[in-house]
Amino acid sequence: KIAGCLHMTIQTADLIETLLYLGAEVQLPSCNIYSTQDHAAAAKAKRGVPVFALKGETEEEYILCIDQTIVFAEGQPLNMILDDC
Repeated sequence: KIAGCLHMTIQTADLIETLLYLGAEVQLPSCNIYSTQDHAAAAKAKRGVPVFALKGETEEEYILCIDQTIVFAEGQPLNMILDDC
């Protein structure tokens, strides 16, 4: 179970695909409300990946998205955090 806080771009979408292929469960918000590429986030969400990112979200929405990423379904803890800071 991997939670990330990365720029939600097509490059990150490719990273997510690689992690899924390797057997990981992945969920993430974007680390920057201005760098989010909505089409990349939508493609991952359509595939069933919990992506909490929307270009131009408010600060309140941003914090809510990060909070949703920390815990997996049914309260399961994560194994790894990916962060670009």
